[in-house]
Amino acid sequence: MNACNGGCNKPLNANEKISCSQTNRKKQFHYFCVQLTSAKKPTNWKCPDRIQEISSTQRNKIKNDTPVVKFTINIYYQNIRGMWTKLPDVFLEVSANNFDLIVLTETWLNDSIFDSEIFDSRYQVFRRDRSSNTFNENNDGGGVAIAVKKSISAYRNHNFESRCEDLWVTLELGNYRICVCSVYLRSPLNQTHLKHFTENAGNVINNTCNDILIFGDFNLRDIVWTPSNADSSLKPSNFDNIFGYEFVDFLSSYDLKQYSQISNHQAKILDLVPSNTFCDISV
Repeated sequence: MNACNGGCNKPLNANEKISCSQTNRKKQFHYFCVQLTSAKKPTNWKCPDRIQEISSTQRNKIKNDTPVVKFTINIYYQNIRGMWTKLPDVFLEVSANNFDLIVLTETWLNDSIFDSEIFDSRYQVFRRDRSSNTFNENNDGGGVAIAVKKSISAYRNHNFESRCEDLWVTLELGNYRICVCSVYLRSPLNQTHLKHFTENAGNVINNTCNDILIFGDFNLRDIVWTPSNADSSLKPSNFDNIFGYEFVDFLSSYDLKQYSQISNHQAKILDLVPSNTFCDISV
């Protein structure tokens, strides 16, 4: 993790940093070290020639002036493994509940299936069916989807999407903005595909959206996840291979924690939920 260039030399958490556009974002700072608050962070910020040194008291005051966001989102996430064979069941499940956000992987959908066959009129639906612009263009299956309650402002970020099967949607909750991603990495996992996704997601965090919430089937079969004593996240172990190192380094580099506790029939946690938000997350 990089250190702040603003004088404090402390580590930079992803949700506390701002990058200097004048240095191609190589110089990064705590926003409170350059006397900004999270609500006042400009998009193409240029660092001044000389950073005015501020005391720890001043720094803490600026940091503490940042508004605390409190909200609850009711989220449903599932690796559906072929939605077209389960359309009536999925529609009934959605209709009978009041989810704010629905995230699905391995939808296996195509243009012949309409959004209205899956979700009722309460939802704005975003889909990325498997297509020719992904690494898996010659294979059946795949696909991801995100449905957002229409009471929440949301829009799709096409420019965030990589050649992996990933879908990015930004939610605006008052003054708070969070990027939600649904991703599927096909088994057997390919090192190039994993690296491509983590590098792309890192660019999203660094340059565009500080707070992210990722839901995905990463097919990382060897990593063992155990509960953390500090919060509801899980800690990785047994990751001493090229896939494990790549993913754990991704988590560490961008101050992400993994929250999914859902295991498959082999007691493996393959569907992961990395995030760097301050919100309480339980999966």
